[in-house]
Amino acid sequence: MKTRTGLVIATVLATGAVQASASEMGIAGHEIYFSAFGGPSFSQIVKGFDSTAGSSYKARMKTPGYLVGGAVGLKLNENIRAEAELAYRRYSLKKVTYPGFAPVSLSGHADAISFMGNLWFDLPLGGRVTPYAGGGLGLAYATYASSTLKDHDTGLIFQLGVGAKWAVSEKMSLDVGYRFRGIPGLKFSDAAISVKDNDYYGHNFIVGMTFKF
Repeated sequence: MKTRTGLVIATVLATGAVQASASEMGIAGHEIYFSAFGGPSFSQIVKGFDSTAGSSYKARMKTPGYLVGGAVGLKLNENIRAEAELAYRRYSLKKVTYPGFAPVSLSGHADAISFMGNLWFDLPLGGRVTPYAGGGLGLAYATYASSTLKDHDTGLIFQLGVGAKWAVSEKMSLDVGYRFRGIPGLKFSDAAISVKDNDYYGHNFIVGMTFKF
């Protein structure tokens, strides 16, 4: 109960801070919103290079994994929205394959925490449904943890997406969309193993809610 009460108080304070900042920055006339989303994430095959073995490899994840996150946004005009997004994506490891060898089962997980700036373009149709498209760019903190290797790396992350918002009420909308997210060129190493050029790409399907201030 204390935790829930604390979250409510924190949310109220954060909302007040955003509104106060908007007034100070001269953007109070623009629409400010908060969104929360989540859904299944399907990883593409991860291709990398094992510097220790001197060989390329392909790693597979168990699917689906999941993606959850939230964003604070500002509607600049009828068609353009700018966002700051924080998200978390996680997969369970499945197997790795080296050329000329049988696949080897893996246990563990791969995940990433990301912060991105997004730009979305809305296409108002005059009704409750508003299609949109856009993308974002930012930084990701990725972790790889298996029985043989555990390490983390930081890299650039990007996303491209499409979707549609359905206005449930004047202040609340349902968001359904697709995001292609990628973190290229990650490197993980420890005392025994070093791997590089790991490209983490995934197809993400989200459902979320947007709340206007």
